[in-house]
Amino acid sequence: MRKTILLGMVLLSISVACAVPTTQNPTATLHPTPWEEAAGALWVRILSPADNEIVTARSVEVQGEAPADTVLSINDEILVVSADQAFSLPVELEEGVNVIEIVASDYDGNEVFFIITVTCQP
Repeated sequence: MRKTILLGMVLLSISVACAVPTTQNPTATLHPTPWEEAAGALWVRILSPADNEIVTARSVEVQGEAPADTVLSINDEILVVSADQAFSLPVELEEGVNVIEIVASDYDGNEVFFIITVTCQP
C-alpha cells in the first residue's frame, strides 16, 4: 500500500512538472548587454539591443564600441568606427523573429562576429 501511494505521488509530480508550459527555448543562448568579443587586438562591445530582446518598434538601434577604424558589417550595411570608438546603426525589423548579423574586422585581419535575435511584436 505504501509503495503504491509513493509511486502515485511520484507519477503525479512528474505529470505536473511536464504540464508546466515553458516560455523560453532551453537551448537558446542569452547574451545580456553589454556583450563583448575579442580577437587579437580587436574587441567589440555591443551595448544594444540585447540578444533575444522583444521590442514593439519596427526598428532597433544597434549600438556599441570598438577601436577606431574597425570595419563593421551589420546586416550587410558597412560602416567604419569613428575616432570616439562608438558606433550606431538603425536596423529595420519585420514582425516576428529577426536576426542581426554583425561582423567586425581590423587591418591586421582579426575578426569577431555576433548573431543577435530580436523579436518584433508591434
